[in-house]
Amino acid sequence: MAHGSHIMLDCTGAVGVSGTWMLSLMEKAVDASGARRVHSHNEDFDGSVSPLGFASVVLLDESHVSAHC
Repeated sequence: MAHGSHIMLDCTGAVGVSGTWMLSLMEKAVDASGARRVHSHNEDFDGSVSPLGFASVVLLDESHVSAHC
């Protein structure tokens, strides 16, 4: 049985947002929700292979939170 809800947030024009900042924000949100955090990771992309940006993920015991920019 699911214990949460699905939330999708689409941010555009967020110039200067770093993957480290986003990961910290997601971890704080997860902790405040009472969900159990299993693992967190951020990967920054310098634009040489993948487009410039980042991917951040917080793995939960029964789901995940992710951000791609």
